[in-house]
Amino acid sequence: MTKTLAATSAVAVLVLAPSTVAATWDAHLLARDDNNNAHAARYDKLLNRLQPRCRQGRSAIARYTLGAKRVMNADGYHYTNLTLLLTLSGTIPNGRARVDCVGRYASMVVLLEQHP
Repeated sequence: MTKTLAATSAVAVLVLAPSTVAATWDAHLLARDDNNNAHAARYDKLLNRLQPRCRQGRSAIARYTLGAKRVMNADGYHYTNLTLLLTLSGTIPNGRARVDCVGRYASMVVLLEQHP
């Protein structure tokens, strides 16, 4: 009986816990680029939160995130994709109409590079 209960609990934890299997390919791409595959679900959650707030789709947001990271790395500023997504999300007030997240990324990159 104890073994059955333990096995059932273990299965429930695996089923209910956020996993990288549930994350989409664009979230996996960002997580893999950050060497953070175990937490791809966090990237997925942020992309889901940004999608209705941005004019661009999830895939475009992921591509621009990678691009922003590459530009900043080339200039000597090292931010993770997760940090960039969190920062982008923080620039969009709740309740606003969809915004141009590409323009926000461009502005954000300039501001972050001015203030290391």
